[in-house]
Amino acid sequence: MKYLNLEVDLLRRPEYLGSDPIDRATWLNLMAWSASQENGGVIQNCKEWPDRKWQQLCGVTLSEVHRTCELFEFDEGGNLTVLFYPRDKETEVLQKREIARKNGKTGGRPTTKKPRRKTNKKPTSVSTSEPTPEPTSQPKKNQRPKAEGKGREGKEKERKEGERGREAAAPDPPKPPPPQEALVDRFPRQSVDEIERIRDCLANVCPAYRATPHLSQHEITGLSQNLAALSGLTAQQWVDLQAFRNSPEGDKAKWLFSSRLRLIENITEAVQKATEWRDWKDQNTLPVNGGRGPGNVVKLTKTKK
Repeated sequence: MKYLNLEVDLLRRPEYLGSDPIDRATWLNLMAWSASQENGGVIQNCKEWPDRKWQQLCGVTLSEVHRTCELFEFDEGGNLTVLFYPRDKETEVLQKREIARKNGKTGGRPTTKKPRRKTNKKPTSVSTSEPTPEPTSQPKKNQRPKAEGKGREGKEKERKEGERGREAAAPDPPKPPPPQEALVDRFPRQSVDEIERIRDCLANVCPAYRATPHLSQHEITGLSQNLAALSGLTAQQWVDLQAFRNSPEGDKAKWLFSSRLRLIENITEAVQKATEWRDWKDQNTLPVNGGRGPGNVVKLTKTKK
């Protein structure tokens, strides 16, 4: 056997717990040797083995084997019996090996065939009279007429008609609730009006947001988390956001305006950048590379017409 199955209850038996550690180790080595030889836990005619043979085969010494303990013992015939050896597991392995050997000779594991279902129908009697002519087939009720044409053209026409029928029978998908109703479920009426005002202001900052007037669930969640910051923006700050987005410096921070949800979640940072950009513009200076480091300032000069 390649594996040795030992139950945990076996290691909690009084015979094992009452033995010395050296006897436990000897018993385990004898158990492993017996499993490799599949001898049923009995080592035949081994009492006269020399010490070197015990060491080479079982990994134990002669003196360790001849100790008196409750885990292994010699019988009168000179055979060593390893107690608590799993003989039932060894028998199971040998049976499975024999079955596999027989199946291998016959070409593999036999396939299980389903038994035929018995029917109680009686055999039809043979009639000696003249056979009656078969009636001509009439189209059944609600039977679909065959598609016109032959071969591939008729099948293609029938397939298209089936698709039209399924599309006509398919129910219309449920319409999403209006944005007003979706907001009323989560916010009071005053907050709903304020959110709609903020949505219009965001659309003024980036006209691309008007393509999706309905707020998604993620955007509604973002509005609820940043409602105080968005409501506190002044009209000048909304104008600054729009101007900053359309400026060359806004192109460097275009990730803030890539989506409405991104702007809602980072509104504080966007307003800060827009305010700094307006202050630099009022001073007739425009930062280059974010205004980092000396010499990164370009003066704005007015051209004469």
